Amino acid sequence: MPQELKVIADFYDLMLWMIHHTGKFPRHHRYSLGVSIESRMQTIRVHLLRAKYSKDKTLWLTEVNIA
Repeated sequence: MPQELKVIADFYDLMLWMIHHTGKFPRHHRYSLGVSIESRMQTIRVHLLRAKYSKDKTLWLTEVNIA
């Protein structure tokens, strides 16, 4: 089993924190900016998980930096 990347656990904590706060956005921002932020974070999480299981972690971590 691949070694756990610390960044995945840290990013998960950031996601929980961010989701809690985007829920408090004013209504007109919650459904545009909030959804956009959450979607971007999901994309980053997917790239981090791909890096975890990939032999070439550099490729996926570069994608995380770009996202």
